[in-house]
Amino acid sequence: MKPRPDSEEATPEIPEAPPQPASKLRHEPSEPIPSSKLRFDDLHHGNKKSPASGKTGDAALISKTGAASFGTRGASGSTYPKPLKPTELDKLKANATNADAKLSQARAKLAGQKPPAKPGTFGMIGAAIQQEARAKVHSKISETEHENVGVEASHRVGLEVEKTWHASSHSIKRWYRNRISRRVSALTKKNVHAQSKLRLHELSTHHPSLSKGASVKQVQKKVAQKQFQKLAAKKAFDTTRRMLVAVVTAVKKVGAAVMAFVKSNPKLMLVIIILALLVISIMSCVAMVSLVANSLGGMLGATTYPPEDKEMLAAESYYAGLEVELQFILDNYEEMNPDYDAYFYYLDEIWHDPYTLISMLCVMHEGIWTFEDVRGTLDWLFSEQYLLTKSIEIELHYYMEIAVIIDPETGEEYEESYEVEYEYLICIVTLKNRNLSTLPLGLFIGQDMSQMIAYMATLGNRPDLFTLSEYPYASTEYYNHFFAILG
Repeated sequence: MKPRPDSEEATPEIPEAPPQPASKLRHEPSEPIPSSKLRFDDLHHGNKKSPASGKTGDAALISKTGAASFGTRGASGSTYPKPLKPTELDKLKANATNADAKLSQARAKLAGQKPPAKPGTFGMIGAAIQQEARAKVHSKISETEHENVGVEASHRVGLEVEKTWHASSHSIKRWYRNRISRRVSALTKKNVHAQSKLRLHELSTHHPSLSKGASVKQVQKKVAQKQFQKLAAKKAFDTTRRMLVAVVTAVKKVGAAVMAFVKSNPKLMLVIIILALLVISIMSCVAMVSLVANSLGGMLGATTYPPEDKEMLAAESYYAGLEVELQFILDNYEEMNPDYDAYFYYLDEIWHDPYTLISMLCVMHEGIWTFEDVRGTLDWLFSEQYLLTKSIEIELHYYMEIAVIIDPETGEEYEESYEVEYEYLICIVTLKNRNLSTLPLGLFIGQDMSQMIAYMATLGNRPDLFTLSEYPYASTEYYNHFFAILG
């Protein structure tokens, strides 16, 4: 193939393919496929080095694929280099760039959004005329509606229809106008997700502990440790069982020998047997006392709160502070949200059992913990226990205005009253307390639930940690909030 006259360098000649039989979709062998031409131009003019020999340009390409041909032969006889597959890092960079571009475009569109147009003079005049006519009609109907039940019912239905129409029209306009801001919020989440995945992949190249393989190895290591512990426990059990069998066998043999000796020396052996029984009884009692003491010690350790008192008191104080902040918001809600005409409150009582809180922290954080270790868990538990929501209701209210009208014929002035409609906004505030003592029922199962029950049954062996004088909602040995929920 001859080089193109407008190119700066001559490309290597591509051998022509043998003629192909005619088909429905046919490509002339004399012309290269556009995709192969693009790939070849990228490799030819990109001046990339060959990984094997360090050559550049056509030399690297020919040294790798041969002097007479290069790449892979296509169906039409033309040859082209194999495309390079994108790596995972390239895909993540492309996703992050695409998400950032879409977000920038959406933000620019939001910034360029025009503010809602204010009504003009004619619009305001028309709205005033319409409002005055509607008020006049309603006032005339109100004067005579008590005479006919059907008219009164129809009037009330009409008022409700107007109220629903105004509320729905305002909601639809607000929803349509906020469509761009909703898209910006959605694209922001996608952008943060893409940037986070890219950042994690970059960090994992320098810190292997962040990679998926390292996490899998840690999990496998924990599984292997548990299996080793099970095998060690089984081996100890088998050893103990063999020792018991050996002891029983030896006792039987000694007993047989003693019985034979007793038959030959009955009086002497009777005294020896009595002394032996006394010694065995004493040793059995000592062993039993030691076993009971060890069992009690183990049970005491398993049901006692591991952390220090100052750390547990700090955790309880922090959680109580969150409740104080919530109460402050409720007490000053109207000052913080002054845009409404009326407020209705449906609030549950704010309280929690400190023993339930500390027991849950000890189950979720095994061993000795500090306040800094459980700060995040305290915030999460608070968000799970308390749910503060608000809802807005719109009512149409009316007030009377008096207008002075001059009769154009007589010039006399007289007053006429009419109703003016306005929106009455009602804010409904709801606080739901899910009761901290009910959260373990949905969080813990199996061994964790057994540990939670053990802590609450013994109050962590610290019934003096939270006294009723300072903590009025703390569980006691006479009344336990957790067991009252558990039934």
